[in-house]
Amino acid sequence: MDYLGKLKQARISAIKRKDIEISGILAYILSTAQSTAKTKKQEIDDNEILQLIKTEIKSLKSSMSGIKEKINGVETGIIHQLSHEKLLEYQYKIDELEKLLPKQLTSDEIDSILNDLAKNGYDTMGAIQKHFKENYLGLYNGAELANSIKILVTNK
Repeated sequence: MDYLGKLKQARISAIKRKDIEISGILAYILSTAQSTAKTKKQEIDDNEILQLIKTEIKSLKSSMSGIKEKINGVETGIIHQLSHEKLLEYQYKIDELEKLLPKQLTSDEIDSILNDLAKNGYDTMGAIQKHFKENYLGLYNGAELANSIKILVTNK
């Protein structure tokens, strides 16, 4: 099943279990995907769906950071309690959205792939990134990969 299908199925599941918050987030992502497809006049691909999910997760994490800043120094009281509950709510949403993402490669797995690529003549950042994009789309963090490639290319 494609990621658009997974997203739709997850929304149906959230509706069935009466999880309004998750259902709403998934409806928003689906709506954004449909709007993007309409604008582009073509189907949205899996990479774009994954990016929408990751963007929503990033937004929730940013909101969590703001809440954490507000409660710094507030040890007790209603503000602390409400903020803590909001943090738990956001974390729940993040956890639910991350279930839709493919399992990420570990840094050891990435290093192993990079070493194999180096042995097979891949010696530039562009060539290695292209290989990852073609073969491991959505399974790695681009910034972490870039750092690992820089280390590999610098040490050769």
